[in-house]
Amino acid sequence: MKPTPWNIATTLADLPGPAAQCWGGRVAISFKGRDETFTELVGKVDHLARGLIEAGARPSDRVGVWLKNLS
Repeated sequence: MKPTPWNIATTLADLPGPAAQCWGGRVAISFKGRDETFTELVGKVDHLARGLIEAGARPSDRVGVWLKNLS
């Protein structure tokens, strides 16, 4: 049986990597006519994580996200 993110991951943060390994080129998110594959999503998640670390965030720190409502 091929492993899936659900039987590999231990936390929500662990999901993107295994999901990209299983379904890399498949669409993970589609919004307003724009598609992101699992591989592209992992790249963006990693980029955000590196930025937070460079800004001083450490494990167990709480990080808030303030976004515009696009609905």
